[in-house]
Amino acid sequence: MAAVVQDWRVGRYPWQLLVAVVCWVVVAVSLLTSQIGVPTPTDADAQRDTLNDAGTVVSTTAQDNWFVPLLPWLGVVVVLLAVALLLAQGWSRIPLAACGLIAVVGLALGAAWQVFPAMAGFLVGSVFLVLLPTHRYLQGPRQDDSAVGPPAESTERTVTP
Repeated sequence: MAAVVQDWRVGRYPWQLLVAVVCWVVVAVSLLTSQIGVPTPTDADAQRDTLNDAGTVVSTTAQDNWFVPLLPWLGVVVVLLAVALLLAQGWSRIPLAACGLIAVVGLALGAAWQVFPAMAGFLVGSVFLVLLPTHRYLQGPRQDDSAVGPPAESTERTVTP
């Protein structure tokens, strides 16, 4: 325990944090590439969807989701949060977890193959963010020495007759 606290005080950058940042960059790249090669619907597509001039066939496809075009913008947000995490900003852990969950669900509902690397990056990146060396590094240095323990005089009791 003392060795971990000593490494943390020196300010060594934990390798677990680097692994977490790489995993979050994988999530961001999955989001940024989610719209590459996706065709835009045209009027010819709408005409093909009619059935014997009885009206439009009601069917939802992956491209009908309103949030699918927004996924690359979520990728930009994840990149910015990963940079903040790389700069030892501990507050970025919570928004990264929320963005990762939204990314995986959005890619899955959009039926994109990028959901697989995004899910792996989300899971591994989240696990490496809660490891003890990463947590202590992101917590930052304390002003008091409460990590060492309470002072000796505070635990002594004097008994007066």
